[in-house]
Amino acid sequence: MTVAPSLSGPLLRMHFHDCFIRTNGPYWDVETGRRDGKVSLFTDPINPVTGLPPFSANITALKQSFALRGLSTKHLVVLSGSFKTFDDSYYKLVTKRKGLLQSDAALLNDPETRAYLVQATSQGSTFFEDFGVSMVKMGQIGVLTGSQGEVRKLCTKTN
Repeated sequence: MTVAPSLSGPLLRMHFHDCFIRTNGPYWDVETGRRDGKVSLFTDPINPVTGLPPFSANITALKQSFALRGLSTKHLVVLSGSFKTFDDSYYKLVTKRKGLLQSDAALLNDPETRAYLVQATSQGSTFFEDFGVSMVKMGQIGVLTGSQGEVRKLCTKTN
C-alpha cells in the first residue's frame, strides 16, 4: 500500500469478495474507484435516509427504507439473510419463526417477502445469484462523484 495507498479501499472490497469465492460462496463483479465521504458520524447508521433501518422495523418500514435507497423487496430479503449465513439455514429458521430480530420475523408478514423465504429453502434457490446482484446494487447507494468525498489513501482514515 505504500506504492499506491489510494488502492486500499478497492482492494479491501475485492478481498471481501474473494473470501466468498474461496468458500464456495456467491460471485459478483466488484466495482472499484468508489469515493468515500470525508466525515463519518456514529449516528449515520441509524439515519432514516442514509443509514440502516432499525432491527425493530415492521415490513412496511423495511420496504420503504430499501426503496429510498433504490433497492427492491427482493434485495431486502436477500441482504437480510446474507450477513448471517451463506446457506439456507437463515431462511429455514425465519420460516419457522426462529429469526433473531424483529425485522427477520417481519419478512413473514408480507406475501412477496415470504415467497422468497420459501423459495430460498428449495432445491432451485437462486440465493447466490441474487446475492451478487444485491451486493452490486447496494454498492451503488450514495456514490460520491466529482469533488465530493475522496479516494482514501488508508481506508480507515480520511486523507
